[in-house]
Amino acid sequence: MHSSLQLSPDDKALLDGRHGEAAAFAMRLLVRFAEAVGATKLVDIEAAHIDGCLYLGEVSLDFVERM
Repeated sequence: MHSSLQLSPDDKALLDGRHGEAAAFAMRLLVRFAEAVGATKLVDIEAAHIDGCLYLGEVSLDFVERM
């Protein structure tokens, strides 16, 4: 994890897998993205939608099946 990204205790619990592997996988993606764009913190949200309807080939199916 990049040292400039500050994670809340809840974010750390998600990243550590305390809420399941799917949540940990999602947090790893978010952390990597945050690092790529130079974010220093994440914003809490109440709900989200994973759109697996856009078919871009096998990778789209792999993503939906994994999540």
